[in-house]
Amino acid sequence: MEYVFLFIVIFLVYIQNILTKQYNNKVKEENANIIFLFMKVLAATIFLGIIFIFQPKFCWTTFFFALGFACSFSICLYSSFMAIKTGPLSLSALISSFAILLPSLYSVIFLGESFTKWSVIGLVLLCVSFVLINKIEKGEKFNFRWLFFVSLSFLGNGINSILQKVHQETLKSQGLNANDYAVAFQFFAMIAVTLIFTVMLLIKRPKNITKICKQGFLLAPLAGIANAGCNVLMLVLATMLSGVVLYPSISAGGIVFTFITALILYKERYTKWQYVGYSCGLISIILLSI
Repeated sequence: MEYVFLFIVIFLVYIQNILTKQYNNKVKEENANIIFLFMKVLAATIFLGIIFIFQPKFCWTTFFFALGFACSFSICLYSSFMAIKTGPLSLSALISSFAILLPSLYSVIFLGESFTKWSVIGLVLLCVSFVLINKIEKGEKFNFRWLFFVSLSFLGNGINSILQKVHQETLKSQGLNANDYAVAFQFFAMIAVTLIFTVMLLIKRPKNITKICKQGFLLAPLAGIANAGCNVLMLVLATMLSGVVLYPSISAGGIVFTFITALILYKERYTKWQYVGYSCGLISIILLSI
């Protein structure tokens, strides 16, 4: 059963990227990005709220960590959306997945853990991948806007993972079971994220909000439910599979599906060096998790 759940999580990671790309292709209105993200996080909040009713665990530690997570998650959501909008889908997904490096660095620097030989090789391949993916062919114009957003997505995604890790360690030091508060952590975080995007909507005051909501009515809520469902199943799988199997499988699986779809459905094409860089990046993600 755990491998059925694992496949579902990989599919949910993949489907979020595809729904975002579909929305970008379909909706061209001004401020469409903020409206999409608002609908997405609102749907996720409602979904998590229903689950929270059946597991109403609460502690102030979880509440304050959830607020910090909400800030970094909001940055990650917005930058991921803009990276997919301004650049290639599969490369955006790959670089965002490089964020697995940041919690590893945190463990080495602050927890006294050490890199394995595989992690070192993975780190080298990650650097090679990043250079090759951004290698400019003669006559090409470099997309700095995409690089900015995808780098921000990488940073936000990594901070999210670190905050989740520190939250679990803090609860453990207090004699509490972190899994008991996982749904509450995500639920309170999503409430805060929804409020952040509500404020952004009020500041922007888009005049075409009704038209955009109609165009993206199914895409945004489905992306939100996929995100919430993915997070909940991740909590279940964390108690069933080792991290060595779980995290590389999800990262690599989502990237492979996204890459195939980007080639077939969206006709994305890359240089030979970007294909090599993509392969190096995929291998590096797996090695960094060993």
